[in-house]
Amino acid sequence: MMRARWLLASLLPLALTRCALSDDFALEPAGPADTKADPAPPPAKGGSTSEPGATDKGGSTGGTLVGPGGKTGMPPAGGVGGASAGSGGITGPAPARPGDMGEAGDAAIGPIAGNGGTTSTCIPEPEICDGVSNDCDAEIDEDGACPSDCSLKSYDGHLYALCLFPDEAEWANYEEALSRCAELGGQLDSSSDFALTAIGSKPENDFLKEWIKKIAPLSKEVMVWSGANDIDQERAWVWGQGASAVRFFDQAREGGGKAIGAAFEDFPPDKPNSANDWDEDCGGFDSELAWQWNDFKCEDPRLGYVCEEVP
Repeated sequence: MMRARWLLASLLPLALTRCALSDDFALEPAGPADTKADPAPPPAKGGSTSEPGATDKGGSTGGTLVGPGGKTGMPPAGGVGGASAGSGGITGPAPARPGDMGEAGDAAIGPIAGNGGTTSTCIPEPEICDGVSNDCDAEIDEDGACPSDCSLKSYDGHLYALCLFPDEAEWANYEEALSRCAELGGQLDSSSDFALTAIGSKPENDFLKEWIKKIAPLSKEVMVWSGANDIDQERAWVWGQGASAVRFFDQAREGGGKAIGAAFEDFPPDKPNSANDWDEDCGGFDSELAWQWNDFKCEDPRLGYVCEEVP
């Protein structure tokens, strides 16, 4: 019995040593030092440069902006401009300055976003007579910008002036209409010259007829001068006068006639007809003919005239 106890006591330390060295009870070996990054620095509070990934609270000038939803936006400069992440983390446009969206504040000069988000580029300037709302108020040539009783429109890249005078005492004969058109450039402070209009196509003619029809008084027959005339040579109708005149229509002796080549004309079938002893040498738009062309005595004052910008 004593021998058995002695043998057990001798073997017990050896058994415990073997258990400690078995794989099932092996201790985890010590590894290298922990490489996890330090916690992210606190978000910037303003006035400093944010690090990538930092949440900017305003005033930063760099870094990547991250919204609460985790989507990345572009950094704003000084808290205004650029793009930023919204509450859902979606990148959106920069906050608008006061005045950009119709709010109180100084109005922005240049492209301005309206309530519907549409950008316009109207920059307010003093109103001038050019057929455009220069002061951005949607009214055209107001407050005396144009000469009295005249209005301007643009067609095919250049300007036309329609001058109609409700006061019959201010009506103009053909020569007066010529002179007033020649003076118009100076009155508009323009480098361009103006002359009585020369009409070269149906679209141009329709544009002028609709314009006249819209604003001309029709209490009685009225007429508006154009540049058509046969002053230099009877029945040979031209635009302009002198060496620069352009012939566009040959009048028949009994009235009517035909266009020269492919030239445009808008005389009714029996017009022009030189009804008054062959002295109806000047042409224009006639209200009694639905604003088609007719010939008239050049000396008779008429409702108005159409001037055209010329090279």
